[in-house]
Amino acid sequence: FFNSKAKVIYMGRNPRDVAVSLYHYSKIARQLKDPGTPDQFLENFLKGEVQFGSWFDHIKGWIRI
Repeated sequence: FFNSKAKVIYMGRNPRDVAVSLYHYSKIARQLKDPGTPDQFLENFLKGEVQFGSWFDHIKGWIRI
């Protein structure tokens, strides 16, 4: 794979949009832990302590490729 000359287009979303969307999704998805207040959720999001992990680490992983 890494020897391939294939091109990749990766579109990263604005982290504010991701946080708001994930917060609202977490409120309605019964299988996910309750996100708490918006302030609590934002704090956890910035620390990468949310259901799907750190958004920032995810983006950094794609930037390195």
